[in-house]
Amino acid sequence: PDATVREISLCGYASPEGPYTNNVRLAKGRTEVVKEYVIKHSSFPESIYKTSYVPEDWDGLRQWLVNNPEPGSKEMIAFIDNPKVPVETKNDLFRERFPQAYPGLLREVYPLLRHTDYRITYNVRKYYDVEEIRRVMKVNPRNLSQNELYLLAKSYPQGSPEYLEVFTLAARLFPDDTTANLN
Repeated sequence: PDATVREISLCGYASPEGPYTNNVRLAKGRTEVVKEYVIKHSSFPESIYKTSYVPEDWDGLRQWLVNNPEPGSKEMIAFIDNPKVPVETKNDLFRERFPQAYPGLLREVYPLLRHTDYRITYNVRKYYDVEEIRRVMKVNPRNLSQNELYLLAKSYPQGSPEYLEVFTLAARLFPDDTTANLN
């Protein structure tokens, strides 16, 4: 109840194999199937969904090769990065150029490249009333911002157990924030 979903972005990916036009169809289809599933199982209006697709996840393959170097990885990465290779025939040329590596990549890596990524953009309600902040802190403190916790801490006597509890919570919730840790 404290969050309002503004947008659900879905992006479907296909692995770089087979005809390019088929990969376009697969990536679009993967995106639409996930969208239909989420729509069916949620109450979000259809207007908040944004969809896109990537016919061939060359970036995913590139990242895998960087993280899992094997013989020929540098050459494969250079091929993937070459902007002169036409996208419509890139997978055929890749398969021809790297015939030793291709079967293993197809079996082990390409299934990982067939996926749908999602991003949910939302707003979390802001609290201004100290009593309401106090109630939220007890049930769902992660819904509070540092500023809201600061407002609550100021409502207690400085140095009191409640005051220290609020600032300790802020440091726990925002461990990388200098101000939260200094307080």
